[in-house]
Amino acid sequence: MDIKNWVEVNLTRPNMFAKESKDWEILFGSVLWNIWIMRNSIVFNNPMEDNIGILERSRRMTNSINNANRERNQANKSQPIELVGPTVWLPPSEGWEKLNTDAARRNTDGKAACGGVIRDLNGKLRIDFKKFIGICSTMEAELWGVYTGLRCAWEQGIQQLIVEVDSLEAIQTLKNSTNKEGNITIIPYIRELINRDWNVRLQHVRREGNKIADKLARSVNFEDSQTRILQEHPADISQLVIEECN
Repeated sequence: MDIKNWVEVNLTRPNMFAKESKDWEILFGSVLWNIWIMRNSIVFNNPMEDNIGILERSRRMTNSINNANRERNQANKSQPIELVGPTVWLPPSEGWEKLNTDAARRNTDGKAACGGVIRDLNGKLRIDFKKFIGICSTMEAELWGVYTGLRCAWEQGIQQLIVEVDSLEAIQTLKNSTNKEGNITIIPYIRELINRDWNVRLQHVRREGNKIADKLARSVNFEDSQTRILQEHPADISQLVIEECN
């Protein structure tokens, strides 16, 4: 069965496949979306940053959506949003590490970038990264920073992570059980990462407590499409670390 016939059969005779999955309508929509995303990554020569297949990616999206629906039904049990964060960088508790991310966007052409840093309870830099995103809104850029930082942390085997962002809107969007910003396609991928087998806490920080992430985001080369994991920390970043730890 070619893809055209497969889509037609799913739309006209859904019961043929629905019996195989109680979440068929969500899975079907997720598969179509990921086929489109994969097609665009090939056409525009912008390869996906992981090797997850379409079906596995779609199953993860389906699980993420189901988890979000369950969270909505248990909204009274959700963690409170810290509406006013600290004005300085505060170290995480023992056993935890902290991810700070930020975004930068040029008003002239709408191009945006993100940057972030993961530090331990002593303030020591574990990972810092920066990434050019492309043309998008500031909100999307903020969320791309969270996504990129979460991926870096997961790949490093971190088990307990605090995520701090100075965009209160981004934190509220991720903490809400439903995606009101339906056009921001990165959100399901962030939620899928958060729902993996580790502890992740989201909290707001004021801009004054997010200086390193801000500096990294602003230092991105807007002509470089690669995510840069920095092997050596720039001198100005190292100086900020010293200042924040004193």
